[in-house]
Amino acid sequence: MKIIPVSLRVPTFLLLAAGVAFAAEAKYQLERSKIYHGNPDAFAKPALVKSLTVFQNIKAYKTIEEEKVSSDSARYFLLLKEANEVFRTALATIAKEEKVDLIGEVGAIKAEDPKVSLPDVTQKMVKSVDGK
Repeated sequence: MKIIPVSLRVPTFLLLAAGVAFAAEAKYQLERSKIYHGNPDAFAKPALVKSLTVFQNIKAYKTIEEEKVSSDSARYFLLLKEANEVFRTALATIAKEEKVDLIGEVGAIKAEDPKVSLPDVTQKMVKSVDGK
């Protein structure tokens, strides 16, 4: 069954005339600046993450916090780059494992239907980045 993405609001009668199976679509409100993984224009299964919680478990980010590395230093940017790479890798891994195609910050993706709940993948990402 083909799921029509949020951004494609095609009238049902056109879809049926074109021979496309139509499923009731969930509508979402997105804060695009806080989408970390996936295409916000074409997705079927979104998930949420608390990015700060994940970053606080990444070795390079912990170093920045514990050693109070100055944001004016080159070392700060090297450590931050490393932390971001670990975060991005974990996003891709968890998205594949959980079969989700969009991951955003908690609060950045909201279903218009209050009965629709979105999975929170924060703890799975924390396990994925632990010690890296």
